[in-house]
Amino acid sequence: MKKITVTVILSTLLIGCATNQESHENQKQDNFVYELKKSYLSGGEPVQEATEPEDTDDEGRKKDFEPLKSITADQKEEVQQQRIAETFSAQEKATIAAENMPLTEFLHYAFGEILSENYVVAPDLKNNKTPVTANVKEPVSKRELFNIIASVLKREQVSVDYDNGTFFFQAAKLGKAKAAIGIGNTPESVPNTSGQILQVVPIKYGIKVALERTVRELISATIRADFEQSSLFVMGDRSNVLRALELIDILDTPANRGKHIGLITLTYIPLNEFVNQTKTLMENEGLNVGVNTGSNSNIALVPLEHLGSAAVFATSEELLDRVKYWATILDQPTRGESEQYFVYNPKYARATDLGKSIGDLISLGSRSTVSKNQRSTGANAEELRNTGDSGSTLVSAEKMSFVVDERSNSIIFRTSGSQYQTLLPLLRKLDVLPKQVLLEVLIAEVTMADDFKYGVEFALKNSSRLSVTTQGSFGAGETGGLNLSFLDGGAEAVASFFKENKFINVLSNPSLLVRDGVAANISVGTDIPVVGGTVSQDGGNVTTNIEYRKTGVDVSVTPTINAQGVVIMSINQRISNTVDTTAGSNGSPSIFERSLDTEAVVGSGKTVLLGGLISEDVSNGETKVPGFGDLPLVGHLFKGRTDSRSKTELVMLVTPKVIESNEQWNKLMSDFEGGLENIRLIR
Repeated sequence: MKKITVTVILSTLLIGCATNQESHENQKQDNFVYELKKSYLSGGEPVQEATEPEDTDDEGRKKDFEPLKSITADQKEEVQQQRIAETFSAQEKATIAAENMPLTEFLHYAFGEILSENYVVAPDLKNNKTPVTANVKEPVSKRELFNIIASVLKREQVSVDYDNGTFFFQAAKLGKAKAAIGIGNTPESVPNTSGQILQVVPIKYGIKVALERTVRELISATIRADFEQSSLFVMGDRSNVLRALELIDILDTPANRGKHIGLITLTYIPLNEFVNQTKTLMENEGLNVGVNTGSNSNIALVPLEHLGSAAVFATSEELLDRVKYWATILDQPTRGESEQYFVYNPKYARATDLGKSIGDLISLGSRSTVSKNQRSTGANAEELRNTGDSGSTLVSAEKMSFVVDERSNSIIFRTSGSQYQTLLPLLRKLDVLPKQVLLEVLIAEVTMADDFKYGVEFALKNSSRLSVTTQGSFGAGETGGLNLSFLDGGAEAVASFFKENKFINVLSNPSLLVRDGVAANISVGTDIPVVGGTVSQDGGNVTTNIEYRKTGVDVSVTPTINAQGVVIMSINQRISNTVDTTAGSNGSPSIFERSLDTEAVVGSGKTVLLGGLISEDVSNGETKVPGFGDLPLVGHLFKGRTDSRSKTELVMLVTPKVIESNEQWNKLMSDFEGGLENIRLIR
């Protein structure tokens, strides 16, 4: 039972891999086309920024506060009337019947005869002969009857007071109260009447002297201001009141310094120091700055101690930006010698990679590899360990220590401000977006016959389909060797030439995407059982141990991109296969292995060709006529021996392509999809 193991390092690419020429041909003959849907993760939706968790106590805080409406004047009268009504009995019943009775007589009839209460009538009511009608036929409690009588008196503009068991009646002091009253700052709140109107207008942003003076001068109405309640009283006819509301709506705006508001949160500088320094700096620029007050100032700064922030009120957006500029300049880590904590969040690189680089620098190059709880021995390095359980790395030296937090991909420093400022430019220089390399690898075994009789180099030079020059000698030696040849722009043509020639067996043709400086590996092969050993036991029993040896193709390529875009590749290749031989032990097959290990320098999009690994297969055979070949004495006349020799050369083509942008990636992805024969990706 063969087990095929494939190890692929590839990002969103498919790897085309053929184990031999025959399987490749069979795949071409299949008429099936497999449709693969793209991953649901391949959409272009932007990454959402993480939001702060909501305060779970907000709901509880809302329940602790419930707004109440203010008590109006009418409500106050109702409360007073209800308090007086409670002095009457709720059980005693009574009725009243009055038809056009003069007011003074009605008071005597209601309070003297029916309710039996003490009362005093003011002189201004003694001559009031206003007819009053009140009929209550069904008996009601004296408390309810009083409420009915009080409502009648209120309609007749009679004021009712109660003190020490005696009722006092007098005419209500109307004055200008005969005018209709409206409250609000909208036209709908103005009473629709032809008489005088007293409109109470709430002011949103506070009464300013200029507002009151402007309205009084432009509107033919009486204007009074209540600064404590932030309201204007407008007295006049409806047309003038409406005009006053329009003007107030225009003038009732925030002060200029309140038109642009910002909140500056500080990290390093103390709040009061920031406010004082900003005030000094901007006043030297010729700008008036107020602290906790904005009177006659273009800018007002309000420190918020419990937040560690400052609220800024400015007359223009330019001035607000100016304050932000000074905040950026002033809110910097102190450059003194006192130690502080600093957190650096890499934008592109991994914190572990940065930590390794600067860790070697801080420990004066005393560390190359650190395992768990391993301590460095550098002169200035006190401790350098990797705590695998917590996912963090601690590096400590005399003047600086830092921890790499892999969970948040950040580096936490403890050092002085001056030391951190010295290190910060280096961190930003190292914090760059890693480049990627798309590797296309073709591994083929060439039978040295026909066009390839004299090796791959000769075949490429003399091919009528290719115009390629090579350097060095391929297949020149009997024992084979390793030579390099750089094909400028001919990778696709050479690969096609290899695939279509019957003397070439393409072993593998993968495409791999790998990050700069990381090894890309591919393994295609079969585990072959071999006899590992035999053990003889008492009684003649023999135990055989079977082990598995892996055969096939193993390739490892580690690309490194330099500043000029040139790719330096470390290439390791191993090809192994079983061979027919009688030299095997205990019936185990013999394994033939060819390998190479080298480094090559090649430009992006160029191809490096590695070859020269030549092997020779010698086979001896016998042919005979059945029956006659086995006759004694004359059998040799009917049989013969055959000797054959075959040579094969192992070649490898590697083409790296540096990917630096999404546009390059999209184009390569499109080209890759177009090259798929039996697989179609559904977008």
